[in-house]
Amino acid sequence: MLLLTALLAPHVQGQQCNTDVLFLLDASGSVSNAFRSMVKYIVGVANALTIGPGLHRVAILEYSSQERATKWPRIHFDEIKNTSEFVERVQNLPYLRGTTDSGLALKIAADELLPSRRPTGLTVVYVVTDGYYRDDDRVRLQSAEYQRMPNTKVFCAAVPDKFNYHGMQNITRDEENIIAGGNILQKSLDILLPLIGCMRPETTTELTTTTPRVTGCELDLLFMMDFSGSVDNVQRRYVEMASEIVRDLKIDPYFTRVAMVKYSGRDRAEAVFHLKKHSTTDGILAEMNATEYLSGSTWTGSALRYSMDEFSVQNGARPELAKKVVVVFTDGYSQEDPAEAAAAMRATGVIMFAVAIEEDDFPPNMDQLRTIADNEQQVFTTRTFDGLRNRIRQFNENCRS
Repeated sequence: MLLLTALLAPHVQGQQCNTDVLFLLDASGSVSNAFRSMVKYIVGVANALTIGPGLHRVAILEYSSQERATKWPRIHFDEIKNTSEFVERVQNLPYLRGTTDSGLALKIAADELLPSRRPTGLTVVYVVTDGYYRDDDRVRLQSAEYQRMPNTKVFCAAVPDKFNYHGMQNITRDEENIIAGGNILQKSLDILLPLIGCMRPETTTELTTTTPRVTGCELDLLFMMDFSGSVDNVQRRYVEMASEIVRDLKIDPYFTRVAMVKYSGRDRAEAVFHLKKHSTTDGILAEMNATEYLSGSTWTGSALRYSMDEFSVQNGARPELAKKVVVVFTDGYSQEDPAEAAAAMRATGVIMFAVAIEEDDFPPNMDQLRTIADNEQQVFTTRTFDGLRNRIRQFNENCRS
């Protein structure tokens, strides 16, 4: 469950953001099965912020029972400098166990963390819990205090499948502010982003992992190209096909980001460029076309395992926000079975396509291509390549600018 407290202050599109965001994370026994999903939820919200000096600031209080309150992890607003640092800290938070004292968490947040917020800006507080707690009286007392805070609004959203609606209502004092069911992250961002819809000033030529607005078609796209000896006569055609796909898309930090990995033999995969590097179509096309080819055998499974790290925040990915898509260009003649590695990548939420050059004298290994892709409908050749272009182009349809 998520509690969102927003101190609604006027702001102008294009200004530096001065929003402070505080997360209260329930790590008690009742959320044991959902704890990691709740952490991912916080990461998703954080990736919609522009975290940095003079921009959005973030803090967090993790809580469970009153008996452990002195050991509840706390991160104050002035400790976090960027989104990557915050995401890493959140992902390393321990699961605490124990009973739930949400009222005490609200009090500690008000006493220890909120006093350092910027009073002239927007403040947002997320409490992620299932709505079950033992200190009902204190929750009602503290929620009344939050209601009396000037320009304060409280929202609750359920992340676990099982949640206490009445408990959430005691916090919000308004059932209209309870968010539950469906895509909780998107519903929350639809509420949050209009309040903080300010743009980050460009200060670097390298993309950051933050995204200050949601466009509806965020895409993190990875091209994996088999540059082994078995395909030395078609490597250029792989680059040409990938270039056509790139030209179809809206390349922009808020829309599509592109990465490229080339590979051949065992442990011979390398990133040509990461998702965070290029913000223009021309930049991507130039580096793809300047890539040196490899030679040797083909180890697609090894390359897939290597490439999973391309979807890390450090490399420019947007977890919980962008769709993750991989296009593997290969003839399907890997010397190791890539099925296990492909399944592991798909298990992380990656949508996978495989594409091959179709030649009469050297047909691709369609069986292996099918093990790489999500299903047979996501295997393409040069004869059906327009179908692949259409599928990927759909990720950029109906974008909100």
